[in-house]
Amino acid sequence: MTSQACALTFLSVHDVIKAEKLVLAAGLRARLIPAPKQISPECGMALQIDCERLSKIVELLASLQARRTGSFRIAGAAFEPLEG
Repeated sequence: MTSQACALTFLSVHDVIKAEKLVLAAGLRARLIPAPKQISPECGMALQIDCERLSKIVELLASLQARRTGSFRIAGAAFEPLEG
């Protein structure tokens, strides 16, 4: 991952795993990471991606849009919400 990482959260572990598979199949980098309970109480996992690829990945994951619960910039141990 680059120094500027973002995270996407989803409703369930199944959703985040499906998102990871779609992103990796498209040749982009992604990995599963634990998400703080405050931002992902349902799932506890997030998909870490390069922030510079956020728009492309969100577009790629359009089929999961209704299942995505948030987009965040990772700053150390903090997850800062992104608009959209």
